[in-house]
Amino acid sequence: MNRQRIISVLLLSGFILTTSAIAQDSAQDKKSDTPATNDIRERMRERRDEIRGDDNANDNTDTPAVQANQPTTDNQAEEKTTEDGPPPSRRVNARDILDRMRRNRRENQPILPVRPGVNREQRVNAAPGAIPDNAVAPISRKLRPDGSRLVDRAGRLTRAGDYLTFTFESRSAGTEELPLRLLPNRLLEDMELISESGRKPIVFVVSGQVTEYRGVNYLLVEKLLQRAELGNFR
Repeated sequence: MNRQRIISVLLLSGFILTTSAIAQDSAQDKKSDTPATNDIRERMRERRDEIRGDDNANDNTDTPAVQANQPTTDNQAEEKTTEDGPPPSRRVNARDILDRMRRNRRENQPILPVRPGVNREQRVNAAPGAIPDNAVAPISRKLRPDGSRLVDRAGRLTRAGDYLTFTFESRSAGTEELPLRLLPNRLLEDMELISESGRKPIVFVVSGQVTEYRGVNYLLVEKLLQRAELGNFR
């Protein structure tokens, strides 16, 4: 029994000595590492202060941060650029792109007419060749303006020389209106078929666009109606 107690006391003494030695080694290691640890912590604090200072500087200005090798806005106009873009040594931002677009923008130039027409002759009377030679009644020489409209006017298809004309129907004994030369289109073809090229006294009601060329009026028929033959009840 005394032998076991002695062994236990020895083991306990060894454990205590071992624990004390480990504690002393840890304390020495902690003392040796303290300056290095403090130095690292101090550097981390300085870096954090620098980052906070940069953020505050960016918040107090509206312009973006400019890198050390990036030119300012005043010098951007003097910098040479190529078709492929700015040199790869600096970063491109939105302001650079807008400035480049403004420099390359071309103002829209008005297209001037070849012949403005400021000296265009204002014709009032028709040319002598516009009056048919086979007219049986006095015909007015008043010329219709170019671009005017003819709306639901009655008349007949007649021939004057090499042209088919539209002769207005009139029951008055005064001066008749100037006949209009007809421009070719499908409606004119219909008028020729119905009236057999003017040989039948068919009365048409037409609407269309009136043009003027060298003192002669022309009519492009756009609407065509045939008036019914009512005999003496017209």
